[in-house]
Amino acid sequence: MQQQQQQDFDENLYSRQVAVLGAETQAKLGQTKCFHSWIKRSNNLKSISFQLGVEVAKNLVLAGPRSVFIHDEGLVTINDLGSNFYTREQHVGSVSRADASLAQLKELNPYVTVEVYKGPLTPEAISEQFQVVVLTDVWNKDLVSKINEAVRAKNGGFIFAHSSGLFGSTFVDFSDKFAIHDATGEEPKSTIIAGITQDVDGVVTTSDEKRHGFEDNDFVTFREVLGMTEVNEKEFQIKVKSPYTFTIGDTSTFGLYQREGIAIQVKKKQEIAFKSFAASLTHPFAPGRQELDLVDWEKIGRPELLHIATNALFQFAANHGGLPELNNEDHAEQVWKLAQEINAAERGEGAVKADLDEQIVKNVARHARAQITPTTSFWGGVIAQEIVKFTGKFTPIRQWLHADFFEALPTWAIRQNSLRKII
Repeated sequence: MQQQQQQDFDENLYSRQVAVLGAETQAKLGQTKCFHSWIKRSNNLKSISFQLGVEVAKNLVLAGPRSVFIHDEGLVTINDLGSNFYTREQHVGSVSRADASLAQLKELNPYVTVEVYKGPLTPEAISEQFQVVVLTDVWNKDLVSKINEAVRAKNGGFIFAHSSGLFGSTFVDFSDKFAIHDATGEEPKSTIIAGITQDVDGVVTTSDEKRHGFEDNDFVTFREVLGMTEVNEKEFQIKVKSPYTFTIGDTSTFGLYQREGIAIQVKKKQEIAFKSFAASLTHPFAPGRQELDLVDWEKIGRPELLHIATNALFQFAANHGGLPELNNEDHAEQVWKLAQEINAAERGEGAVKADLDEQIVKNVARHARAQITPTTSFWGGVIAQEIVKFTGKFTPIRQWLHADFFEALPTWAIRQNSLRKII
């Protein structure tokens, strides 16, 4: 493998990104080696275009890691011309998607080494060489799980994602112990003090003109407090009582508060844990959580339903060697039955259950082979952001994010008529 000599990042090129991430995070990102594969593993996947793969690669190269190694052995097909913006007609049937995309990916950022990965495609080899491994639209569950376990063993970052028509998912695993240095990326909150009680559980009252914005278990320090000077420049873990009050522990032996003072949030390193890919398929809730992240508040319960549907797609791919064919009603019916079986099966305490909707599950199956620019752009941005979060800046997704946009579909009759006219 070619190695790119380490160099300081270009402040002009990354100025906007540095304004958000900070120079330290950008420097960390500049030392990260990434592997990204959108593997074609079955002849039954010939009709799929792999736009999400190149979207992720493009966003990742622009972000500025040390190196990005891409892998896709599948030859460019005519379908790719409608979605992969780096493929050309002369590429069809003659070069791989990775090779067809390489030259233009390299042009995006001269400070990033971009190469096609030609080494052994084994979990051990990949986990040894790269800090972050991304698999997109890979429906071989055993392969995904093996690579994930190998990456976890090295405390690396692992991301699986897919974009399937108007539905997609991202799975993030940053190992059993991952340190977050700045959970929000925001400037520390501060508030003006109006009073502090002398008590075994001292209550701090803030100015009623502005909510303090703190949360339970935040750490704060005080400055410029007169009278109760013992709190100045000391750190306290707080409990929030109201938008204008919080407690800081025993202040009964401190001096009497007189006036003034500012409370300032102190950001602390947090350590969080992730589950493996295999474990999260049945038990998707991250350690310490009891629900999946919700993208649309009008779709409460939808993430759990989509997780079951994702399991059904994996099972269908294992049974048939590929995803359901586009608008194939027989395949959609099979996926619906698989989803019902998975949801009803005894998979251990805490396994995810969902209120299944036949139409939604079948829509997942009908369009699983499709990739369209709006959704691949959305997921490409999400995945690139998660890779940046491996630096410890911002809180990663924990651990599955599912989203669908099926409300954009017209009625089934209209879709069928349109399809017949095209055929």
